[in-house]
Amino acid sequence: MSEIARKRPRVSLDADAEQKVLQDHPALYHDDGNVILSCGSTLFRVHRSILSKHSPVFRDILERKEDTKTEILRGCLHVALEDTKEEVEALLNVIYDGFRVDFPDLTVVNFPTLSNIFRMATKYRIDRTQTDIMNRMKQEWPYDLDRRDARTQAGLRIQQQRQAANGAANVNVNAALLEQEELAVPPATAIALLRSGGCTDKELLVPLFYALSCSAWQFGGPAVGHHIASLSHADIERFVVGLEQIRTAFASLAMTMPDSKHVAIPASHMPCYKGVSPFWQEALTIKLQAQYADAARRPIELLKDALALARSPGCLAKHGLCPTCAALVVAYLERTRNEFWSKLPTFFGLT
Repeated sequence: MSEIARKRPRVSLDADAEQKVLQDHPALYHDDGNVILSCGSTLFRVHRSILSKHSPVFRDILERKEDTKTEILRGCLHVALEDTKEEVEALLNVIYDGFRVDFPDLTVVNFPTLSNIFRMATKYRIDRTQTDIMNRMKQEWPYDLDRRDARTQAGLRIQQQRQAANGAANVNVNAALLEQEELAVPPATAIALLRSGGCTDKELLVPLFYALSCSAWQFGGPAVGHHIASLSHADIERFVVGLEQIRTAFASLAMTMPDSKHVAIPASHMPCYKGVSPFWQEALTIKLQAQYADAARRPIELLKDALALARSPGCLAKHGLCPTCAALVVAYLERTRNEFWSKLPTFFGLT
């Protein structure tokens, strides 16, 4: 049989065949819509005016289609999209729901949906949605240190309450931190998403790079810890260099007792200064030892713990510091912690 004879003639789909192949989206197929978007076999029937108003990309696409009038489906202008059903569904839900991006908690469960919305908002230039998502991520990873402390503490309380409710034998901060880390969105995933939208905002990126530096991380292999393979080569280099600078700077800080001039202890109170050394070793130096490896990986948190220790009743007094000098040590620790945090943009090359 010849090649020509083996070929079957092409036929157009009748209504029944079309119904079997194409499926209307259960919620986003509006009977009064005048544009049909197709993703694979799923059809979204929507309103041209709404898409054109909020997306200059969709507006250009629809104007080109209108000029050629080559694709009509069910009496509507038809646009076949390369995006997935889930991506288009996520974006249209936001557009038709008043652009509300309502994610009270960001977790590994709902972050894929948020990511779909962000990528689609970026692709179709829906600036309002993109901005709202970035602002939501700023709430999750605050750049302001006081807000970050408050959010971290609130998260720890929630995890400890969950542990207690589950009958955990030892409800402690380290266990709560680990559980919080397991439920949290991997920082590298969030960084990669933001970069896909062209983000260079240090107030978004710095807390994420620091969060990544506090966690177990790897390039590949089993899904243990936080992978950094999703980062660009430039951001991987930025992260590795920043991590080295953070740990070097913190080791130097923890191993070096502050000068009396830096603490601002007056000459008349020099006997008090002798008590700074044992306190410094108790609060920071010994935390660099192997048994404190997890704590040493979190310098901002460790400095906060040192502050809490310094403020605890009788702590500095037992080392011979008078109330005046004890207040100076607390103030010095506060300044040191704030200064360390303010150096992170430089450490990670995000200035």
